[in-house]
Amino acid sequence: MTDLADKKVPADKQVSFADAMRRAGRPITEFFVEATDPEHHGTTAFSRIVTAGCVLGKKDREIASELDVLSKRNAEINRRQLTEIAQGSTSRTDGQTKR
Repeated sequence: MTDLADKKVPADKQVSFADAMRRAGRPITEFFVEATDPEHHGTTAFSRIVTAGCVLGKKDREIASELDVLSKRNAEINRRQLTEIAQGSTSRTDGQTKR
């Protein structure tokens, strides 16, 4: 899984690794996702979806569709957080208020 905004492991490094694995004959499917942590590195929830999909024998297309749902939700969370920061809001996306 790759978040193009990952600040810990840049996307180009992740993509080049997946490409090298494919060139070596390994069947690698790379999924692109959007994490919500500030470093865009936290992809554990996505890993669970991929692992479960593999165990259940799902096709890559089915797994990608499930990942897309979570990515879209995360994109909306990220958008709201950026809007709140830009507006200087004290509200949080989890419904609580900062004090």
